[in-house]
Amino acid sequence: QVQIFGTDISEPAISKARTGIYNKAELAHLSDEQIKNYFSKHANGYQVGRVIRDMCVFAVHNFLKDPPFAKMDLISCRNVMIYLETFLQKNALTTFHYALKEHGFLLLGKSETAAAAADLFNAFIKPDKIYSRAAVPGRFNHVASNRSENIAKEQNKTARQAKNVQVDFRKTAENILLEKYTPVSVVVNEHMDIVHINGSINTFLEPSPGKPNFNLIKMARGSLAFELRNAVHKVKASNTLFIKEGIPVEDNEKGFSVTIEVMPLPDTVDSYYLILFHKVLKSKTKKGEKGKDVKSKELLARVEQLEKELAQGREDMLSITEEQETSNEELQSANEELLSGSEELQSLNEELETAKEEVQSTNEELVVVNQELLDKQDELNADRTYAQAIIQTLREPLIILDKEFRIKTAAASFCKKFQLKESEIEGQFFYEIQNGLWNDSFLRSMLEKILPKKTKLDDFEIKLNFPSIGECTFLLNARQLSNEKSDEDLILLAIEEITEQKILEQQKKIFAEELEHKVKERTLALERSRKQLDQFSHTASHEFQEPLRKIVTFSKYLQDLQNEELSHEIKTNLHKIEKACLRMSVLVQNTVTFASLTKHEQLFEKTNLNNILKDILYDFEMLIAEKKIKITSEDLPVLEAVPFQITQLFYDLIGNAIKFCKPDGRATLHISARKVPQQEMKSYPDLNHKLSYYELTFKDNGIGFEQKYAPKIFTMFQRLHDANNYGGTGIGLALCKKIVENYQGEISVKAKVNEGACFYVYLPVAQRAGAK
Repeated sequence: QVQIFGTDISEPAISKARTGIYNKAELAHLSDEQIKNYFSKHANGYQVGRVIRDMCVFAVHNFLKDPPFAKMDLISCRNVMIYLETFLQKNALTTFHYALKEHGFLLLGKSETAAAAADLFNAFIKPDKIYSRAAVPGRFNHVASNRSENIAKEQNKTARQAKNVQVDFRKTAENILLEKYTPVSVVVNEHMDIVHINGSINTFLEPSPGKPNFNLIKMARGSLAFELRNAVHKVKASNTLFIKEGIPVEDNEKGFSVTIEVMPLPDTVDSYYLILFHKVLKSKTKKGEKGKDVKSKELLARVEQLEKELAQGREDMLSITEEQETSNEELQSANEELLSGSEELQSLNEELETAKEEVQSTNEELVVVNQELLDKQDELNADRTYAQAIIQTLREPLIILDKEFRIKTAAASFCKKFQLKESEIEGQFFYEIQNGLWNDSFLRSMLEKILPKKTKLDDFEIKLNFPSIGECTFLLNARQLSNEKSDEDLILLAIEEITEQKILEQQKKIFAEELEHKVKERTLALERSRKQLDQFSHTASHEFQEPLRKIVTFSKYLQDLQNEELSHEIKTNLHKIEKACLRMSVLVQNTVTFASLTKHEQLFEKTNLNNILKDILYDFEMLIAEKKIKITSEDLPVLEAVPFQITQLFYDLIGNAIKFCKPDGRATLHISARKVPQQEMKSYPDLNHKLSYYELTFKDNGIGFEQKYAPKIFTMFQRLHDANNYGGTGIGLALCKKIVENYQGEISVKAKVNEGACFYVYLPVAQRAGAK
C-alpha cells in the first residue's frame, strides 16, 4: 500500500490539490494512455482517478515549524529551498533527515542542493537531484512552547541585520581572544562537535579509539566529559558565560586541575560556543614544613574540593532533573499536539468522506431531476416536427416531401450543397427545382410507389449535369415517415454525392488494366529469359561434359596401357578420379534437368540420407585422412527430396567442417538426426506446422566463430576468415540456406570461438501434408 502526504502552508493551494482537477494544457506531458487509465472526464477538465486520490492526504503544514511526518520513504521538496536563507535550508534539511527512514530518499529541484547539510545526505543520482539519507542520528528537536517561534524570529532578525553580523565564527572567536587572552580553546556547535581548535589541546582532549570523531564529549579526558557537558548545557539555557574551576585531571600519573570557561559566540547565524581551558598545577611544598603537615593540608584541601564538587554535583543533578522534567512535559505536550493533529486529520478525513457521500447523493438526485427534465422536454417537443430537428443537424443533404412530392422541409446541408435558399424551394415540386434536373422518369416511378405500396428506395444511382459544377453522380435513399399527430405521411429523401468515388473506381479500373498489361509483358520477358537460360544451361552442360569425358578416357587409357607398371596407390587414385568425374557428369546433367522443369516436385523421390552421406564421405576420403578428422554419424532418415540437392547440402556442410577444423589431430564431426515433436513446432514460426520435420545436426569442434556473426555466414560472398588461410568462394552456406528454404525448411547455427560450431537443419519428411 502507498500513502502520499501533500502539504503546503497555503490553505487555497491545499484545497485545489484535494480536487485533483487539471485542464488539458496541464496534462500535455502525459500520454493519452496515461490520461485514459488514471483520469476521468470532468466539467472543468480531467480529475485524478479515485484509486490515486484515496492514496493522498492533503494538509496545511509548515515544515520549518510543525512536527514532521515520520518514517517516510521519499520526500519531494522541489523549488522551495531556493527561497530560503542558508540557516533555514539547514533547519529544513535536518527535519527531512529526521523524518526519513534509514534508506529514504530526498528529491530536490534542479537548482537546489543539500550542501547546507552535507553530512546528513549523500548524492544518489546527482544530475536529477536525488539524495539518500546518511546513516547518522536524527537531530530534530521539537519545542511545544512558543519559544521556537521566538527563536526563529530572533534568527530572522539577526539575519536581516547582515551588516552587523560576522558570519564567520572563527573570526568572532579570534576577536574575543585578542581582546582578553589566548589560552587553549575550541569552538563547538550546538551538537558539541568541534569545528575549530586554538592551541595544543592534547592535555585536555584526545582522539577516541575507532572511527575518527570530533565530538567534544568523546574526546574529553577523565572527568572533563561530565563537566563539559554540564557547562555547555547551562550556557545553552542561560546564554551567558559559565566558569568551572578546580576540575581534577590525571595525565601520565601527574595530577593537575583545570578551569574551563564556556561562553556563547554572539553575532552568528547558528549557535556556537567557545570553550577555554586553563591548566592549574598543584602548589609546591614550602621549605620547613613537615611531610605530615603538608600531607594533612593536601588532604583537607582535597576533601574541601570534593565537598564543593559534591555540592555542585547535587545542584547540577537537581537542575538537570528539573530540566528533564520540563523537557518531558514539553515532549508530552508535543505528543498530545501530534495526537490532536492526527485526530483532527482523521476527523477531517471522515468529514470529507461524509461530504463526498453527500455530493454523490446530490449527484444522483441531480441525475434523476435531469432525467425528469429531459422527459418533460421530450413531451413539450412532441407537438413539434419526430424529423425537422434531425435533418437540420445532419451534414448529408436531406429533404422531406409530402404525398404530392412538394418540398416540406429542406436541410441546411441540401441548400448549401445545391446553392439554394430554403425560402425559395419550400412548397415547390421536387421535380421542378433547379430547372427540372431531378425530373427523371425512372426516379419518379420509384418515389411514387413508396407511400401507397410501402416500398423504399435503396442506393438509386443518378447522374446530373449542373451548369455551375459540371456532371455529378448521386446515390438516393428514400423512406416513409409517419406523423401520428396529423395522420400525414411524408417521404424522407437522402442524397449522397459519390462523384469522387466513381472517379476513383474508374482510375482503379484503368490502373488494373495497365497492371495486367505490364504483367503480361513481364511474363513474356521472363519466358524469353527462361528459354535463353535453358539454352545456356544445355550449352554449358555440353561444355562441362566434354572435358569430363576426356578425363575419364585418359584415366582408363592410363590404367589399360600401363596396368602392370602402375602401383596400387596410383591405380586407386585414377579410379577415384574416374568416379569423381562420373559423379560430376551426373551432377551437371541433374542441374540441367532441374533448370528445365517448371514444377520442382517432379524431381522429388524417396531419398535415404545414409546413402548420400556414404557417397560424400567417399569423395572426402583423402582430405579426411589428411586433416585427421574423425567423422561419426547416427542413423539418418528417409525423406522426400531431390537427391542431388541433398548431396550438395551435405557436401557443403561437411566440407565446411573439414575446412575449419583445428590442426591438432583431434578434430571431430558428429552427424545426428531426430524427429521434431509436435509440441516443439511452436518454437519454429517459419516452418509449415502442417508438416512433420526432422532435425539434422552437424556438430564439429573446429575454430568456431562469435555467435553475433551467425546471420552473416548465410549471405552470399560473406566470409568471416581470411581467404589466404581458408579457401572457398563464400557461396556454399548461402546455397545451403537456399536449398533448405526451397524444402520449406530452416537452417541455423550456434558457435563459440575455439570451441566449434553446430549447424541445425530442419527438413520435412514430405512436401505435402499427409504424405508418408
